[in-house]
Amino acid sequence: MNLLTNAIDAIQVGIEDYKKGSHPRLLAAVRNIYAGLLLLYKEALSRRWSDEVPIKAHVKFQNVHRIKDHFKDLGIKTDWQSFDKIRSIRNEVPDYHKSICDFILKCV
Repeated sequence: MNLLTNAIDAIQVGIEDYKKGSHPRLLAAVRNIYAGLLLLYKEALSRRWSDEVPIKAHVKFQNVHRIKDHFKDLGIKTDWQSFDKIRSIRNEVPDYHKSICDFILKCV
């Protein structure tokens, strides 16, 4: 499987988890949607590098700060403010409930 397929699958599972509505499924929804977004960002970088930089295999996208730096360097624009909100929620997910999941789905 490639990054794009994994991203789509993660977001789709997140939406399915959200629709089930139980507390454990809502928590899983947040984690899956966040993971899917990260995979989409990695796919965007991978595609840009394959077009512009032949040494992409040496570049690692291990953390969000590096992904943000690479997006900036390559002129790729995205809504980092919404992503950062989702990341914050994901990091504190046990403390949140359905209304937070509603917010996340609006951002995606």
